[in-house]
Amino acid sequence: ALRNNSELIIKAMSLDYQALQFASKRIRDDENIINMAVQQHWKALQYASNGLGTMKKCKLYIQL
Repeated sequence: ALRNNSELIIKAMSLDYQALQFASKRIRDDENIINMAVQQHWKALQYASNGLGTMKKCKLYIQL
């Protein structure tokens, strides 16, 4: 399924971080992918799975 294709999701996120909301739970569980999205916009954290949606578990790399 397309929702489970991490390469496709990463490419889509390069256009718009909100593409993450359509990814499978497996991809939304991936810290690296979440960090890529958060680098674009901090609001991407809302699309992380519940396990990564906390500040303690997810390393934020926000460039100011």
